[in-house]
Amino acid sequence: MSNINRPTPKPSAENLPFWEAAKAGKLQLAKCLECGRIPYPPTPRCPSCLSSDQSWIVLSGRATLRGWTNIHLDALPGHNAPICLVECALIEDPRSIIALIDESGSAIGAAPNSQMQITFEMNENGWAYPQANCLSEQKLELKERMDK
Repeated sequence: MSNINRPTPKPSAENLPFWEAAKAGKLQLAKCLECGRIPYPPTPRCPSCLSSDQSWIVLSGRATLRGWTNIHLDALPGHNAPICLVECALIEDPRSIIALIDESGSAIGAAPNSQMQITFEMNENGWAYPQANCLSEQKLELKERMDK
């Protein structure tokens, strides 16, 4: 799905390393050196301990599915309905929750805790956007019922 009309990210000091790594197809976030938390979105201070002592690390992109929903209205700029929106917990820090768009709809019908992979789709505007892909195949029956 082309998302040329997606809003262009506005990098800041807090999130520039994230967007630069995204262009290389890597998930990179700041890890708090005090408590080990990996907040998303990136913040200047850790939301858990308020430390500003952070180090950027490359993550695996693996996550577990916490939930999904289909949005049937044209509510997100650059996306046509229906859109599958997923909430994932990072393997490296399950407290870090990321809400992403599942362009392929692969999470429809997936059970909580299904394995997900966060990847990046390069856009014609020169930016790479994160998206989620479900690795589990234990959802096919529900997806087929929903498509009918």
